[in-house]
Amino acid sequence: MRDVIENVLSAAGWLALAIGLLALCGCASLPKETLYEEGAYQVLSAVDAAETLDLVQHPGHWHWYETNPVLGKHPSDGRIVTYFAVSGVAHAGVTCLLAQSGAPPWVTRAFELVSIGIETRALANNAERGVSVSFTVRR
Repeated sequence: MRDVIENVLSAAGWLALAIGLLALCGCASLPKETLYEEGAYQVLSAVDAAETLDLVQHPGHWHWYETNPVLGKHPSDGRIVTYFAVSGVAHAGVTCLLAQSGAPPWVTRAFELVSIGIETRALANNAERGVSVSFTVRR
C-alpha cells in the first residue's frame, strides 16, 4: 500500500507541474471549462500512472503487460514516470497553444474530451483486469 501512496504522490507532482506550466505560459486565463477539462485529464492521467507503476511492481498478480506501444510490454519505473510526466506537460502545452493561437473553441474542447475519453478507457481497462488505486481516509 505504501508503494501505491508514493505513486499517487508522484502523480500529484506531475499534476502540479502541468498546472504550473499552464500558469507560466499565460494559460491561467483559459476559460474555466477548459481549465476544468485539463484538470480532469491530468487527474485521470495521474491515476493511470499510479496504476501502471503499481502493476509493474506486481506483474504476476494480474498477469499484466502494458498495452501502450510507447512504453513497451514491461516498462521500467523510470520509463513510466518519464512517459507520464512528458505527456502531461505536452498535453497542457497543446491546450495552451490551442487557446493562444486562436483556434476555434470547439477544437480545444474536442482535444480535451477525446483525451479524457482515452484516459477513461485506459482506467476502465485496468478496472476490467481488477486493478484500481484505492484511497483510505483515516480519522
